[in-house]
Amino acid sequence: MSLNNVTDANALFLPAWNRVERTVKKTEESEQKKAMEMFGKALQNCEKASERIMDEHHKTVEESAKKNAEYHKKKAVYDRMKATAEEQRMINEQIVLNRLNQRNLLEELRSDEINRRELLESAARY
Repeated sequence: MSLNNVTDANALFLPAWNRVERTVKKTEESEQKKAMEMFGKALQNCEKASERIMDEHHKTVEESAKKNAEYHKKKAVYDRMKATAEEQRMINEQIVLNRLNQRNLLEELRSDEINRRELLESAARY
């Protein structure tokens, strides 16, 4: 079966198009009112669900902010401890270097004193 033009196609499908099931039925006012009430309840339920989701979101954000603040506090304490430890290490290193320098200076002074005595003794012999 072939359709030569749009009119033939319309003639073929028109009976199915005009079936009773496709026609809009007139609804009664009570049914419309019931449907509107159900729609209103559905909207309220959607709004409640949306509010519940937003409340959970706010709670999650608040918990995340608290955890983030705790982390930053702990990190700040750790950083201060690390900086203090580094300062103390530098001070200790400086103390060790100063002691080594003092020890070397004392050894030089002793050797100078020994050399001076030996020179005085040798000069006194001659």
